[in-house]
Amino acid sequence: MTATCSYLGPAWGHIGVGRDDGVAAGEFSPIYYQPGTWSLVENRTYWLSETPDVPGSKGRDAALPRIVTVASFQHIESGLPLVYMCTHFDHQGQIAREQSAELLVSLAKEWESSSDEVVPVFLGGDLNIEPDNAAYQTLIAEGNLHDIRDVVSESRRTGYSKTYTAFTDDVSDDTLLDHLFVRDPTAVGMAFLTYAVLPNQFDDGVYISDHRPVIVDIMMSV
Repeated sequence: MTATCSYLGPAWGHIGVGRDDGVAAGEFSPIYYQPGTWSLVENRTYWLSETPDVPGSKGRDAALPRIVTVASFQHIESGLPLVYMCTHFDHQGQIAREQSAELLVSLAKEWESSSDEVVPVFLGGDLNIEPDNAAYQTLIAEGNLHDIRDVVSESRRTGYSKTYTAFTDDVSDDTLLDHLFVRDPTAVGMAFLTYAVLPNQFDDGVYISDHRPVIVDIMMSV
């Protein structure tokens, strides 16, 4: 976190808390944004457990506490509202992942309806689930969320098909664990231009992560 903030510089801000204590201990699921472009309206962290307001609480069979950071923004120039949710599902507990999916769908709908305006809602993160997982199926069930990978036309998808690589060059065991979703792809006249999974290894052989970055370009009417 410290290194990332230092690298990005003062043009960028971030929100989030540590998952262990709700302050600074443990992993963050941060949201980075540009305060010169987006005004932060509200933000909150929920624990992916049966007690979402209790810091450090874990899902039923989760190995670790897991969180989702939710923030609402307003585009300074146009007034356009936007909600973004950043999360990291448990890597072991399937029950916890399924319950996490149910919670996030509920939260997405709650934050979407918190304003009289049409509010685009996005969810992204390392969900530790592939598309055939029951938790993923809950997320994309009718009336819930849409995977942006499927919203973007196939001709405008670039890069890799999988996102998790471990720290190896062997692509045979890569998996698709990282996802970006939108609640309503038709909100505010959005156009989903591109979807890309980028390399996670530089030319010098250094890995930035054991996951590849997932990038989307979206144009909104303002």
